[in-house]
Amino acid sequence: MTTFRLKDYQEKIVTETISAFDLHQKVVVACPTGSGKTVIALHGLLPNLQGSTAWITHRKELAKQVRDYRQSVDVFMAQSAVSGYYKNIIIDEGHHVAAAQYRKILADYSRSKIIALTATPYRLDGVGLGSCGFSKIIHGPDIFELTENGTLCPVRVFIPRSEKTFAWSPMAASERITEVSFNKGIVYCRSVKEAAELAQILTEKGIRAASIDGATNQKSRETLFDEFVNGDIKILCNHTIFTEGTDVPCVDLVVLNRYTHSRCLWKQMIGRGTRKAQGKSVCTILDLSGNGVFHGSIYDREIYDLNGKVDSTESRVISEFTKNETENYEHNEGEELKEWKPQPKPISIIESLRRLKLRSPLHRLKTA
Repeated sequence: MTTFRLKDYQEKIVTETISAFDLHQKVVVACPTGSGKTVIALHGLLPNLQGSTAWITHRKELAKQVRDYRQSVDVFMAQSAVSGYYKNIIIDEGHHVAAAQYRKILADYSRSKIIALTATPYRLDGVGLGSCGFSKIIHGPDIFELTENGTLCPVRVFIPRSEKTFAWSPMAASERITEVSFNKGIVYCRSVKEAAELAQILTEKGIRAASIDGATNQKSRETLFDEFVNGDIKILCNHTIFTEGTDVPCVDLVVLNRYTHSRCLWKQMIGRGTRKAQGKSVCTILDLSGNGVFHGSIYDREIYDLNGKVDSTESRVISEFTKNETENYEHNEGEELKEWKPQPKPISIIESLRRLKLRSPLHRLKTA
């Protein structure tokens, strides 16, 4: 097995997780995008687990990423049957464990030690990981701490000055994007159709872009992604493809041209730009749809537990910067942006109201 030196905070997470199994059978390991959860699991946890281990993920790209480490772990897709005897199960993107296919795996391996890796141990529907049998969370350092200590790249977020939460039209979004100096960018669009339209407009404006969606075959997806990594493509447009497990450290522009009520999805999207890379000092976030108006800042300290809710947040500002979904929707045709420095909000109350709205018969009728 390949030796690998973990960072101090990663070693601490490993020690706390292994110790937790003295009292708990199902443990959540929570630390942000870019903190090295895969490395922590494969080079830290795996060597300390007794017996065979299965790795469960829900995306082919994530499965390939784990297999490329060539460690002693069997990789399965959550959508398929997991076969064989395993004393340990590691679930990637562990906030998905409340879904039916994961609950079946948990039931089938009820005697195994289970580790759920996630950057966001909460869900929009309010279902807590505790309901799936998890009884302990190992809290790693958060985005604020990892940015302050130099592990992650700082982000600078800009939102519409009006604080409107409409997606911009593809043309308006393209005009704003062309004004920014960047190396590589990922754009999250309101729909698959608009992702393709925006990619075409940007390419016509001299910025080679491509769009990828669920219908893109695997070979074409891999080719486009390789061209993005090596620089032939400068921007990738998508709807929900690159929200988890996409590791391209030199991405220094993330555009949110879609609004989401999900705090988890919002943080996952921004997280695509927080990894460090040579020559990258900051990642620009163009939050065109104003997600931050509702969610606040990714640097807020989050107070949450296994009940599945973010109870509150505490506002924090990176020291470097203190120195200076339905088809019937409207478009914002573009406006001046401002740097976003939100105030703390009563997150638990706001999210509870949002969940009630999403479950209401009237809302379901409107979105039917």
